[in-house]
Amino acid sequence: MTERRDRRRNVRQAMVLVNSITGANLGRIGNLSAGGLMLISNQPVGDSNIYQAQFQLNDPASGTRSIDLAFQVLWCAPASTANTFWSGCQTIDISEEDRAAIHDWANAED
Repeated sequence: MTERRDRRRNVRQAMVLVNSITGANLGRIGNLSAGGLMLISNQPVGDSNIYQAQFQLNDPASGTRSIDLAFQVLWCAPASTANTFWSGCQTIDISEEDRAAIHDWANAED
């Protein structure tokens, strides 16, 4: 099994992921790392789709920060709850500052 390069942290407060181009709500983030995220949505997203998106990273230590990124959907599967889908996504473009903010958030103590 391949190890993840970045620590992944479960999201406790809702982080809504918004399509930067259309303004549409893509869903919410289930877990997050500097290298990717788990998207929880009410409709399936296509494998290999690429999105530009934005969300608010809430960090008690540094406050709220707007994160802009591009990600690719690696897989999408139905969740156990009706009309809910999980999608594994890999970050493909993000500023170094935003990547560092996510890295620090993911490695902070809960």
